[in-house]
Amino acid sequence: MQKNLKKYIRLLGIIVFGIILWRIDLKSLYNILRNARWEYLAGGLLLVWVILAIKSLRWRYLMHLQGINFSYWDTFLMFSAGIFWGVITPARVGELSKAFYLTKKGYSLGKASVSVVYDRMIDIFVLLLIGYVSMLAFLSVIERKTTYLIIILGLLAGIAIGLFLHPSSQEKLRCFLFKVLLPKTGHGKLKLNIDEFFESLKDYKLHHMSYPFALTALSLTVHFLITFIFAKSLGIPISFFYNVVCVSFSTFMAMLPISVAGIGTRDATLILLFSLVGLSKERAVGFAATILLMSVAAGTIGFFAWLRKPYA
Repeated sequence: MQKNLKKYIRLLGIIVFGIILWRIDLKSLYNILRNARWEYLAGGLLLVWVILAIKSLRWRYLMHLQGINFSYWDTFLMFSAGIFWGVITPARVGELSKAFYLTKKGYSLGKASVSVVYDRMIDIFVLLLIGYVSMLAFLSVIERKTTYLIIILGLLAGIAIGLFLHPSSQEKLRCFLFKVLLPKTGHGKLKLNIDEFFESLKDYKLHHMSYPFALTALSLTVHFLITFIFAKSLGIPISFFYNVVCVSFSTFMAMLPISVAGIGTRDATLILLFSLVGLSKERAVGFAATILLMSVAAGTIGFFAWLRKPYA
């Protein structure tokens, strides 16, 4: 029964998307997409390569801190292949599959997972931080309940980064994982991997983080530039900074494990945020479609990268 429940939860985003399509003016949505400036869309999609290139550089640096070294080209292929699996799995958990490349080179799963998890945590933290700060500029148009939600998300982001940087927090998290994930007897290989994961976390010091955080800010700037180009291609009258707000929080909601590729959850979030500035549901769904197109483009690049460098 629990397995069936998980399947239904993963379909929740699709169900939400179906409800959204049922309640909006599909003819209006069609006209918005039909009148899009396709040259803008094509230009934006070409910049997806830049994001993958920057993030590959960041992951290579994080692996280097652990004494794990790959050429930049191999890192790009492995990172892009992980993006492919992330696009087609709920909450993008498929991106963690990048660790399998490292295990092929003889590293334990615990050690191999550290750079992959850390890489993802930096993305989430910086994304929420940028969205949180940007949203403060629009408090006058945001309802009180939404403001409370923003504050909660900001606190959660701070707690998450603290867990990964503070040694005592890491130890508490390790003990928690032992109690939850491990049986009372026969801890075996899983315990060893968890131990190695937390031991490898010690390779990352606070003074190491300026470079990966700078690369993250750069990749997100390109990401926001692409979505702003998409908004302009659809004739959506939003500022660059409100675009940052919308994309930050819709991307975070798209990470929830209740949908695939953020379908439904991203649309619902954008409808809410667009409504605060008087923009229609149809424009929100059209904008969400272009963001999905960007994910598809990244996933397509990742698919060919995986064909070039499969796990096995």
